[in-house]
Amino acid sequence: MKRTASILIILVVAGFITCATGAETTVTVEGMRTVSGGYTGQEDMRAFSWTEGTTIALLVYREDGGLVEFKKDDSVLEAFTDDKGADLTKTEKKSTWSTPAGFSAWPKISDDAKALMLEVIGPAAPKAGATTINLKGKIVVSVGKETSETENKDTALTIDSKVKAGDMELEISSVGKPSWGDAKLSINFKGKGDPSVIKEVQFFDEAGKEIESERSMTSSWGGSFEWQYNLMDKVGKANVKVTTWTDLKNIEVPFDIKATVGVGK
Repeated sequence: MKRTASILIILVVAGFITCATGAETTVTVEGMRTVSGGYTGQEDMRAFSWTEGTTIALLVYREDGGLVEFKKDDSVLEAFTDDKGADLTKTEKKSTWSTPAGFSAWPKISDDAKALMLEVIGPAAPKAGATTINLKGKIVVSVGKETSETENKDTALTIDSKVKAGDMELEISSVGKPSWGDAKLSINFKGKGDPSVIKEVQFFDEAGKEIESERSMTSSWGGSFEWQYNLMDKVGKANVKVTTWTDLKNIEVPFDIKATVGVGK
């Protein structure tokens, strides 16, 4: 079972914002984009050819590393306002291109697993004359460092074949040729539980050589998930090695930010 630990953030405002959880975790504003409704009556005449609203890019930095996944469904945006009192999460305008308020769906984690970049999005732009944007909420991320490997030798890459992944089990739901790209074989796995527990899936041929592969699609619903892997070699069976996190836990990172035009540390 995963554990949830709370991390205290202390707000410091000095020209631009810095929120810190001691020396271990920091949250900084790394970018800001505000777009008005554009030229009246013509939606495609907007700044940057972007949707109306406000976007703030946040960087979560954890000195201890181990960042695994941003937990969007558990994260909360409590307030997103400007210093004129406008609520940037709400707009009365109806637009074909409006974006729902909240966190971006596809954040990026750095190669060293110490940094997470995500965006906070609101469909409304700040009022004219506003100088500060206020953000408050909590970001939830899963972290882990210890792993375990499960070897599935001579696994038939056929529908209904099972693959052990630590305490979980994956089942091959489809096999075929990818619809695009240079890969020779496409395999879909389905499973139940939290897919973030799985760090990596690797495929090896009979000689022990790793088969180049890439996870190309991911979907999840109601406690189930499905992954698609594309392999560069077409093989009927393989040794499948699954690496799972053994110490995965969620941590909460509260933030209370007053953002001005300055960005970064």
